[in-house]
Amino acid sequence: MIKPGDEIEGATEQLAAAALTTLLADVRAREQDMDVTVVKHRVAEIEGDPERDAGADAGGWFAWRVRMSDGRDILVLIPGVELKRMRGPGLSAEAPRVGIGTGLWWWADAVGSLAAEGTALRPDLVSPKAGPMKPTLPK
Repeated sequence: MIKPGDEIEGATEQLAAAALTTLLADVRAREQDMDVTVVKHRVAEIEGDPERDAGADAGGWFAWRVRMSDGRDILVLIPGVELKRMRGPGLSAEAPRVGIGTGLWWWADAVGSLAAEGTALRPDLVSPKAGPMKPTLPK
């Protein structure tokens, strides 16, 4: 599995920038799907264009900050490889992953992770006394 910290031979910022454009298009499409969910609603959206953050680049991963309408910046690390290596058919565990915030994700999960930024439980599903329900794990 290729992850930040592993050197990517031949990685370029241009390939990463092209992949970022596709990632954001996929995220916007996923956001529309998520906006029809019965449990959550959108409270913030991606705002403006991503800002390049070269100081956060790492060995073939190129960094951008995606600004949310609530003022948060989400760090996105994109491998500088051809898009089909991250998104195409026949992917394996060796596919380069995309960094969203502090997590590393394969393409579809990275899209879902960034699309979920700016969502919250619907207010009518939150108990006024107890606040949001907290899931508990079985022991």
